[in-house]
Amino acid sequence: MVHPVLRTIAYCVRMAPLVLAVLPATCLISLGCAEDDLLERTIKWPAKELDVASLGASGVSIFAVSKNPKSLEVWQWSDKTIAKRYQTAVAEETLSVAIAGDNTWISHLWDRKTEQADLSVGDLRTGRTSGRWRLSRDWYTPLGQTSANGKHVAVWATPESNSPLQPEDGAIARIGLVSAKAETVEWAALLTSKRTGPEAMIRRVVPSDDGSHVAVAGWENGVAMVDTRKKRVAWIIKPRGERAVKGVAFTPDSKMIYAGGATGALYGMKAETGELVSTWWANPSGDDSEYWHEITTVSVSPDGRFVAVGTVPDGLVFVYSTKDTRRRLLHPCGPKGGLVDFLSFSPDSNRLATQADRQLKVWNLSEKTAGR
Repeated sequence: MVHPVLRTIAYCVRMAPLVLAVLPATCLISLGCAEDDLLERTIKWPAKELDVASLGASGVSIFAVSKNPKSLEVWQWSDKTIAKRYQTAVAEETLSVAIAGDNTWISHLWDRKTEQADLSVGDLRTGRTSGRWRLSRDWYTPLGQTSANGKHVAVWATPESNSPLQPEDGAIARIGLVSAKAETVEWAALLTSKRTGPEAMIRRVVPSDDGSHVAVAGWENGVAMVDTRKKRVAWIIKPRGERAVKGVAFTPDSKMIYAGGATGALYGMKAETGELVSTWWANPSGDDSEYWHEITTVSVSPDGRFVAVGTVPDGLVFVYSTKDTRRRLLHPCGPKGGLVDFLSFSPDSNRLATQADRQLKVWNLSEKTAGR
């Protein structure tokens, strides 16, 4: 006779595949199901009637630029939540925007009359432009991202298609920072590649909080690191097995980056050398067995406790603890899935704002909710 305990174990083993098959894909093996009970607030933003040109997050700010009417709307962290702070008209020729600090916006403009690009600086409190300067005619120069602390704005440039600077073979790109007084661009280094097209595509250009480095996600499908103080390219690395890196973020001490992309892997790398320190997987199973999850955006909390990634096509957000590698699963897109546009941590690191499907959602990640 088979012992009852052994019979029970055998039954469980036989049923395990069936049970796993019917479990929701939103469950985490280590933490149970998605922690949507951490959701504190949902804001419909931007409005459906607005034709949005771009969305972004920098420092304490989250912003959107609409096409018609051409305006900049800025929400900021305030009293543990997100609140609308500014809305101002911007020039019709605005192509991209970055928010520096709490009250300054920088925009990349295209002057149709002169067929040249400019950078413009404005004060969000007054809605007025305080300065504007011309960029080189031969370079297309969009704005990158702002550092997490809001102090540094990255800039990148590639030769215009009809420019004599355009190489016959391969690709080049300049990487730099907007100067401290926002009066010019301080170029740091020139990236070169023998490849063209997707292999040399720039997806994110992100400065460190101390301004010492700029990470370029997507260059040669990997990450390029520019040392702004030594004015050189420190390294270019494509993690083994990665198809294309799409998002990158620095830790607050500027010593590490976290990068992720098309394979759903999140890589922890040393900023100085590119040495791989850790690899986490942004999918429900938490390993490399699932290949259809892609990381679209990466964010690190101001205190360094958390790393959050947004994914597609399921529209899931994974929040990792850097202390013990525990993770939480959030559902900003709902059961239909979708694209997570960006993530923003509160200044105290206890809350996370997610933007997806024209909704801002605020999630509570405080110690009171840890360990659920």
